[in-house]
Amino acid sequence: MKLILLYFVLFLSLIGPAFSQNLTGFVLDSITKNPLIGATVRLEGTNYGALTNKEGKFFLTKIKKGKYSLIVSYVGYYTKRLVVTVPTNDTLTILLGLRTIQTPELIVSATKKLQTVQEVPVSVSFVPSDFYQQRNFVRLDEALRFVSGVIVNKDNINIRGSSGFSFGLGSRVAYLVDGHPMLSGDNADAKYDIVPVDVINNIEIVKGAGSSLYGSSAIGGVLNIITKEPSDTFSYSLKFQSGIYTKPKYEQWIYTNKLTTRSIFGGYFSGNLNFLKILSGFNFVNDESYRQFDKSRRYNLFAKFSKDLKNYGKVTLFGFHSSDRKNDWVYWNSLDSATRPPTGTDLSRYLISTKSNLSLEHKFILAGNMFSNFRTSLFYTKLDNMLQPSNSEFRKSNSYSFNTEIQFNNHFRDNTLLSYGVSLTRNWVESNIYGNHKQNLTSIYSQIELQKFFNTIVTLGGRFDVEKSDSSKLYTEFSPKIGLNLSIGQYKSVRFSIGRGFRSPALAERFATVKYGGFEVVPNYNLKSEFCWSAELGSLFEFRNFVIPMVVDFSLFYSKYDDLIEPNFTIGEKPFIRFENIAQAQILGLEASLKTLLFKSAPFFVGFTWLEPKDLKDSKILKYRSRFNLVSSLSIPYKFITTNVDFRYISKIERLDDILKFLMEDYDAIVPIYVVDLSLNLDLTNFKLPFFITLSAQNLLDYYYVEMVGNLAPTRLISFRIQYKY
Repeated sequence: MKLILLYFVLFLSLIGPAFSQNLTGFVLDSITKNPLIGATVRLEGTNYGALTNKEGKFFLTKIKKGKYSLIVSYVGYYTKRLVVTVPTNDTLTILLGLRTIQTPELIVSATKKLQTVQEVPVSVSFVPSDFYQQRNFVRLDEALRFVSGVIVNKDNINIRGSSGFSFGLGSRVAYLVDGHPMLSGDNADAKYDIVPVDVINNIEIVKGAGSSLYGSSAIGGVLNIITKEPSDTFSYSLKFQSGIYTKPKYEQWIYTNKLTTRSIFGGYFSGNLNFLKILSGFNFVNDESYRQFDKSRRYNLFAKFSKDLKNYGKVTLFGFHSSDRKNDWVYWNSLDSATRPPTGTDLSRYLISTKSNLSLEHKFILAGNMFSNFRTSLFYTKLDNMLQPSNSEFRKSNSYSFNTEIQFNNHFRDNTLLSYGVSLTRNWVESNIYGNHKQNLTSIYSQIELQKFFNTIVTLGGRFDVEKSDSSKLYTEFSPKIGLNLSIGQYKSVRFSIGRGFRSPALAERFATVKYGGFEVVPNYNLKSEFCWSAELGSLFEFRNFVIPMVVDFSLFYSKYDDLIEPNFTIGEKPFIRFENIAQAQILGLEASLKTLLFKSAPFFVGFTWLEPKDLKDSKILKYRSRFNLVSSLSIPYKFITTNVDFRYISKIERLDDILKFLMEDYDAIVPIYVVDLSLNLDLTNFKLPFFITLSAQNLLDYYYVEMVGNLAPTRLISFRIQYKY
């Protein structure tokens, strides 16, 4: 609350008559001169800007006199940077050229400000909105599986080997929605179903330690879901989707004579109500699953409101609510009965998981070349297995995560940008599993960027965090970072970065007291943060006039981890699990990707990652990691039909924890992963019909594998979707 009051004191004291200038212009296609509706015009190094209207016109209001660098971008076009002097009596006309290869050029997550991809000192990846639109994906993790260097182990996001098997606790990736942290207050885990996919604009993934800006949990990287902006004109969409899981090849896996289905009904609405703009979306999913007693019913609702306050900046308010009711079991009966729960499972049991959020953001030009961004949010999660409190397996948890941040950007001269801020995170939980506990993280960070320094952008920064949970000690962390980006020609750059990442223990890891798979989980009040040092050397080259156009990204990386938090199994008269700082590891690797255009019209992408993950305590390969990962996508457009073929390969996990044999049957039934997805899209707007039809086959070859030990991954799903758009 003090941080919120501080912001408004600064806001009221710094606004004044200095902001007296406006900037106006048009953004047009360089060939046709048609207006580009929804193009983004922003002041470089900040998140302050505007979108073009239906005439391609933009307005930037109340800007102080001086020189500014504008970044103008639009999906499918080359980004343009231009220097303007304010005031100007001219109305700007900005022409953008069409890109041959459709690649996002701007990112906000790498340095907490708008920047071109060619200028950032770290590796980044994107999942654009059309990747969802052309496939029958329901949750965002379905798309993340096709990102180079990213492996999803059921409830866990693993970037470049940063995470292994964690019981769904303690994400080593910072998880954000529009820049707001969204890890739960108890387990510090990511929830994949909180935002309907129809309102997602794109997903930004920053690889490598990012704690210098994002603090705890960014030890392995950052994942930021960017939702769409409400539009100036009214638009809406409705969709219906249904699919069937095909029968398994093995007779002993067939548990029903019926075909099981997954059905979805959803849509969105966007428009300008004059006094504010609105974007809303919803999804209802009924999934009968490919496994026995594994049904789920879930829904999610999302709403976003934005208001341009003219002299007082722009305010955005968004929130969501989602609920998931599903049956309750963890591991299979055995490999021979991989689609069935363990013998004796109570088939009447189910879990209800609820997630709710309310977030507020205010962007404003304070004084001179000083820009502010204020964020605050409250994230609530609830888990209830609906058993009586007297039952030994009764589980109930209510958790809250409150986050507030004030960020400032200052421009000094033409080549220096200073970003700094203060943030506060407060997690608290009320649970029979974890008790009633609180956790506070207070942080201050700063980063300076020297631009165009001998064609090199130099970035120096650091963050100081203080973490305190009740019943535990106070811990402090300092996370520095240095980055270099050398431009060696237009659309060609070399980058280098080294930085420190850390993760504070989740309340669940420090205070859990629960029975789990025959073991009892006991608390560890002295559990401290884990940390790593991460370095990367990479390059990003775009070739426009080669035999075929292409974008090539290559990087070498190294990470050294200390005090990694892992579950420690102790076998005795009363076997128990306790989370401890027991591991030291290093990961050496390389990642390479190619994006090109085959036959002048077919976008093709391939990404390859190689890891050498080593446990430094026993000089063996690190547990639960794969050495090789390859993803590939090919889109073939023909008239109104587009065919997409997606492939992913993950090499076999070479080392498990042998103690898992006490938790489940056939824990070591691990194979390499080869998955092919196929989708066919029909755009009927060519026939003046506002309908889009998608046919898809996920896991087309019906390949059987596991992502998490003791859990059969989804088998083949054939689905049909029809969507109406206006």
